[in-house]
Amino acid sequence: LACTGCDTNAMHLKFPGGKSFETLPRRKTDGSIVLKTSKYSIEAYMKKGEVAAVKRENGIERQYRLKCSQCGLCVGYSPSSFDKPLKNVYFLPAAVKYISNAAPEAVASQNEMEAVKTSKKHFSSKTLRKIRR
Repeated sequence: LACTGCDTNAMHLKFPGGKSFETLPRRKTDGSIVLKTSKYSIEAYMKKGEVAAVKRENGIERQYRLKCSQCGLCVGYSPSSFDKPLKNVYFLPAAVKYISNAAPEAVASQNEMEAVKTSKKHFSSKTLRKIRR
């Protein structure tokens, strides 16, 4: 997935057989793309953003925002705080785009790759189990 703001690679996903980006489920409340972290091989290149409170029909939803490591655009959020393992991550459809079979080097320039390497410290590699400071 790449950020639509600057084309920086936000996440590299490996889909299991028969799955594709187009088949990922959507959240009914806001149309976000739902990614269950336990089902995919993941490398994330994002940094943590602010915590937001969003009004929903059933009350207030707390969102722990995820930002592009290069331009700072909010590309998604998690319902879990950054100090807990992330089970689901929701991506905003207008903020990300899918680039088929692209390695991070194919998407990002050398300067962007430096930002990606720096931002990797915010995620445990391939599991998204915890965002670090």
